[in-house]
Amino acid sequence: MQKKGESQRIPALPRLGPGPIDVIGFGENSVDAVATVPRWPVQDEKLELVDLTTLPGGQVASALVACARLGCQTQYIGVFGDDSHATLIADALKREGVDTTSCVRVSAPNRAAVVIVEPSAGTRTVLWRRDVRLKWPAAQTLAPRVSQARLLLVDSTDVAGSVAAAVSARSAGVPVVLDIDEVDEDGPRAEALLQLVDVLISAQGFPQAHTGERSLGQALRALHLQYKPAAVVVTLGASGSVAWDGTQEFESPGFAVDVVDPTGAGDAFRGGFMAAWIAARPGTARLPDLLRFGNATAALNCRAQGAQTGLPSKAEVQSFLTERGGVRSNEIRPANGTRHR
Repeated sequence: MQKKGESQRIPALPRLGPGPIDVIGFGENSVDAVATVPRWPVQDEKLELVDLTTLPGGQVASALVACARLGCQTQYIGVFGDDSHATLIADALKREGVDTTSCVRVSAPNRAAVVIVEPSAGTRTVLWRRDVRLKWPAAQTLAPRVSQARLLLVDSTDVAGSVAAAVSARSAGVPVVLDIDEVDEDGPRAEALLQLVDVLISAQGFPQAHTGERSLGQALRALHLQYKPAAVVVTLGASGSVAWDGTQEFESPGFAVDVVDPTGAGDAFRGGFMAAWIAARPGTARLPDLLRFGNATAALNCRAQGAQTGLPSKAEVQSFLTERGGVRSNEIRPANGTRHR
């Protein structure tokens, strides 16, 4: 039993990999047509848009831009199509300082989406299309690429490719972060991917849908028990984030901002989480600190339209956290009620 006045154990996350590149990401890139509506349309209605803008997006690509703006050296490994959308997103990543030299191009339209934003409700709806040819070529080995990372981020868009990247990272001593909201492919490869993860970061609906548990807390525990990552993290939108490390559950409240567009907030959280991990002294990364920094990065990204436009600098996040020291509580609360700042 914990003695009165004794601090609660907050374990460090795994040590970073040996490579010179802070974060390498393997997964999705996209071009988003962001349609802002005054309200949600009714069936068969003609409704004038408030705005229609084409912007770069994609969950891994956006998380890497977040890391780059927060001061990390980054590299994107993925597949571009051969159309104008592919050129747009590739050029946007290069402008942000994200290395794309390990990417490949295929003869197919690039992944694209229509994002319908309703500012009055603070919501967005994503309609997307991804050509089946946008898979990582099996003949292109990932091992020499991902071994150069300190952290590897993968998603579940191309499960076979993510498994290959994660296996190579593990062999090189590089921790693997998985961004997941659903698994596009079922079966053994999806299970293999989940088994290779050091930190699992999911959208709110995934844990209960995947485990069948009725409560989020029990679903976090079930995921941790089955796949044994260092931590399971769930983003909760405006409510912040929650994590389970095998011993404690930590809740990190979100921050109140004037929302223009919540698109990419989850990607921003992942970027902030990883950048804070990179910035910590070796072996000292604390889960509560990473959740708090990720929440702040996500909140600030909601200030502008699209997945990447509002992504903040490190100085902006630090200033925001200092100014918001007492707003919406920055406390991290383990399940037993003990509070940490």
